[in-house]
Amino acid sequence: MDDHKPSHHKAASGKRNRWFKDKFVTASDFSLEQRYMIERRRMLNRAIAGWGMVYGMDLSLHGEGSDARLDLTPGLALDRHGRELYLPHGVSYTEQDLILLGHLHERAQAIREASHQTPLDGKHEGERPKESYRGLALLCAHYGEHELDMVRSNRTCECGENEYNHLEEVVQLSLAPLNRNEALPWGIQGCADCDCEAPFGTLDLPGYKA
Repeated sequence: MDDHKPSHHKAASGKRNRWFKDKFVTASDFSLEQRYMIERRRMLNRAIAGWGMVYGMDLSLHGEGSDARLDLTPGLALDRHGRELYLPHGVSYTEQDLILLGHLHERAQAIREASHQTPLDGKHEGERPKESYRGLALLCAHYGEHELDMVRSNRTCECGENEYNHLEEVVQLSLAPLNRNEALPWGIQGCADCDCEAPFGTLDLPGYKA
């Protein structure tokens, strides 16, 4: 064994475990192994496949107003970081499942707070204000991770802490407003400040129709 080797090679491109008999393994070693394989796979996705839709994930809007839902069919997409957005089965999203961005988020938060205040004008408490905004919005799919399965860490001193045991990979949807002077992506036709038909339909969000 050469004890005079430098700790890091100047042309190193990654670090992974070297297994040997009776090796003492900690959580950081397993994390290193998992991270190495995930990062290599995502690097190949970026370099070879690029990013965008692979197959499926057809989007459709059903229902009206607060009963509206967005349905996504099974499919696969890759984001700019090489992460897989994989849906093994169809999924329905309601307004509560969407991540609202920009002033959509700010307005929705204000309306939710107002709906829980004591009414002064005879309205029922919790009633949503009758307010709407009609305009174009950009719907995007994102890779996400969801922690689940809480367990107690097993320590001999019995002072372990609660930890999530698993991560599940999920597909999240966000909705962001498009300004009327902003260039619309992918050649979408339409205006945010006129009566032209919205390209995808309407979804009743708190205080908004997008």
